[in-house]
Amino acid sequence: MKFALVIFEADASRARIRADRDAHRAAYEAWIGKLAAAGKRVGGDALDTETQGPVTVRTAAHGSDCVAEGPVHVGEETLGG
Repeated sequence: MKFALVIFEADASRARIRADRDAHRAAYEAWIGKLAAAGKRVGGDALDTETQGPVTVRTAAHGSDCVAEGPVHVGEETLGG
């Protein structure tokens, strides 16, 4: 089983990125490099957006998982590979 790492941006984080894109990129590359070195990042495959539609998996407070077709929430976010 594989999981996607999803990083959501907010207005504040988007503003920090725009203020110093090079610093943000360096910090992200260092972080993702540490994950890879620890064996926790095992791929970088593109998502299958041709045959698989959006799906949301949520874990409820009591621990059960709920899988539903569709995006996490309606909005402008797009997750692609």
